[in-house]
Amino acid sequence: MKDFEQSLTRLEEINERIKDAGLPLEQSIALFEEGLKIAKRLETDLKKVEQKVEILIKTEDSPESDSGKEPEFGLFSE
Repeated sequence: MKDFEQSLTRLEEINERIKDAGLPLEQSIALFEEGLKIAKRLETDLKKVEQKVEILIKTEDSPESDSGKEPEFGLFSE
């Protein structure tokens, strides 16, 4: 989750820098591209978290949830 938080912080920094009217166009475009890459990666991570939450909810609702076996997740694994 630390990578997620760092990426989100970087995206916020990029957003602030792009708002600077004195920033050269080339730099703005480079920052915009970096921001898009980060945003796509964050979106992918969020989808993984949503899937995990859905699995946890289904596992808790299922009568088999008392078996003590935890579902396996590949969350944030490379």
